[in-house]
Amino acid sequence: MSANTILYWLILINLANYIERWMAASLMTSVKQELGLNHTYAGLILSAFMFGYFLASPIFGILSDRISRTRLISVGTIFWGIASTVFALASSAWQLVALRCFIGVGESTQASSSQPMVMDLFNQKDRIRAVTWLSATIPLGSALGYVLGGVFADTIGWRMAFLVVGFFGIGFGLIGLFFKDPRRLDPDRQSLNSNQIFNDIKSLFGQRRFINLVFGYTAFTFVIGALAGWMPHYLVSHRGFDTVKAGTLFGGVTALTGTIGTLFGGWIYSRLSRPKLFFGVTHVIGLILCILSFQILRTDLFFVTLGFAELFLFATQAPVNLLILESVPQWLRGVAVAFCLFTIHILGDFISPTIVGIFADLFDLEKALMVLPIILFLGLGFYLKALRQPSQAKAP
Repeated sequence: MSANTILYWLILINLANYIERWMAASLMTSVKQELGLNHTYAGLILSAFMFGYFLASPIFGILSDRISRTRLISVGTIFWGIASTVFALASSAWQLVALRCFIGVGESTQASSSQPMVMDLFNQKDRIRAVTWLSATIPLGSALGYVLGGVFADTIGWRMAFLVVGFFGIGFGLIGLFFKDPRRLDPDRQSLNSNQIFNDIKSLFGQRRFINLVFGYTAFTFVIGALAGWMPHYLVSHRGFDTVKAGTLFGGVTALTGTIGTLFGGWIYSRLSRPKLFFGVTHVIGLILCILSFQILRTDLFFVTLGFAELFLFATQAPVNLLILESVPQWLRGVAVAFCLFTIHILGDFISPTIVGIFADLFDLEKALMVLPIILFLGLGFYLKALRQPSQAKAP
């Protein structure tokens, strides 16, 4: 099986993951109305996904360094596909909570395995292209999830929507059973020996370049999470938008600039031999545009400026993922990605809306959002520090 064929399969699965994830948020109003749920239960259903995702990611990260990753992803995708179809048949809030948790567990298998597999599929020259296309599925899939959720809510209903997505998940998972992992496993590393696992984790924390890259990435995730959480409210309270229009406009701008920015960043990075210059320029431009956007009174210019700020920030997505993978040895990539995902979410978009909310109560929402350029500046510092440190990986 060719490297590109497996890449297309990974892209389809990642796209399906994010469509399912954000379709659930888009359809939650329909779920609430049919089952008579309050906001607390609706929030629990959505949060259950991340609980399962976080809980399982480290486990599957360790497993992905020791077993066939194509099989791991296939089984996980089939699992969340089945959970999604059963979700469509659920009749109580706690059934929905449990099933969303199972879906998060299933999707986490792909998160910790796909990018390390790309590193083994492609040579040094082609890796940035592959990682770029894989990274672009995140904003694209998220946008499609919102759009399809709205379309399905008005046409086939939320239950049929989850059945359709579940069937696609099962189908993509079954296809992967015919693929072979390109990596040749070391027989000495196929066991789940606790001492070996502890030594792997200890070795990971000794990779200073990796740690600084993850903290830089965390700063980016912090900012994007805060913008996603508070920008619709800011548009309503400070710019006079109605709630629906605010969410639609900001979501559309973020999806468009996120996808274009990710593809643009990967293309530019592949043609530069100076990563410090790339991260410096993209962060400084993004930071300046972010500050300027809140000083602009005209709504159209505000969105244009904020959109370009997001574009330059998303431009770092593929390059930083590639650098993270290259900063650790091949046999640590699975657990490294799992640790990275856990860190950027726990210290990033999980806490950033709360922190901005605290500052908004103390001062004002617009002033609170000015914390974000400071976080971006700190993130740039971590990136530049990482790029001054030698990679300790002996990657193929």
